[in-house]
Amino acid sequence: MPAKKAADKIMEFLRTGKSHELNEIVKAVELPEWEVEKILNFLAETDFIEKNFRITRLGLKFLKLPTLT
Repeated sequence: MPAKKAADKIMEFLRTGKSHELNEIVKAVELPEWEVEKILNFLAETDFIEKNFRITRLGLKFLKLPTLT
């Protein structure tokens, strides 16, 4: 799965605003743990999520952006 699609899937899973454990995210998005960790680190560095795997306001705004087709 391309990284962008995987990141989108993770962000959608985190959309609820609750904190999640790494194993919950891995199970939900059906990707290897190492790949999920890389994406989560990137999302945390860009302030889309917090270190406790919870989406931020910026992350929620990102999810609301219109998509180009």
